[in-house]
Amino acid sequence: MNRIALQLYSVRESLVEDLDATVARVRQIGYTAVEAMFWPDIVSVDALAGRLRREGLQACSLHVPLPDGENIAALARAASELETTDIVWHGWPRDPRHDSLEGVLELAHSYRDAAALSARNGLRLSLHNHWWEFQPIAGDTPGNRPIDLWKSELGTAVGYELDTYWIRVAGADPVSELQALPAPPHHVHLKDGPGDTESAKTALGTGVLPLDALIPCIPSDTWKIVEMDDCDTDIWTALAQSRLTLIG
Repeated sequence: MNRIALQLYSVRESLVEDLDATVARVRQIGYTAVEAMFWPDIVSVDALAGRLRREGLQACSLHVPLPDGENIAALARAASELETTDIVWHGWPRDPRHDSLEGVLELAHSYRDAAALSARNGLRLSLHNHWWEFQPIAGDTPGNRPIDLWKSELGTAVGYELDTYWIRVAGADPVSELQALPAPPHHVHLKDGPGDTESAKTALGTGVLPLDALIPCIPSDTWKIVEMDDCDTDIWTALAQSRLTLIG
């Protein structure tokens, strides 16, 4: 099984300009699944879901705000419309609670509550990382990182959508981090580039991501999701090339 999807954040500007043409082009370059994001004031969930169905595209998951009592009904409706039960806390922007051990543990408690709330509403919650979750907590035991504390505190109560490039940017090894998870991930993010937080991203296989070692370690039923936050070359060419790299 080779589950490959495109994170629609990669084509967000095009999506806002012309939803129908953008979704059609995603299908045209070979993707059969997407990870959705929705902006209620710009692109409605109903319109996106309808267009995905017309193009024969599956929504493998949905990036969302952290679920709470105020938004869970809307999140459940959006997931239902997109025909997925997998929701992912996108993790942006950086929460200042990452600055202390107490704050990181407080975040763990909020993630546990959000996961339980999601489960009660038929949804499965995963956490998406950036680089700061894999860097030492300031003033704490050397080497202690948010991700380590969350794995210890939460076990399998939440899933992890590993962004393998940001792990590499943090100075960690994506392969080792993947293998150290409490359970295999349902999704991984794959993008490439020079390995810093600022530079534009490049097609898979043209940067620092250790694809040759990483891809064989990703379980066959895990979604491999291509994402490019930004790109200095033609985005559609880079996305098509990335998909071809993954299918070998």
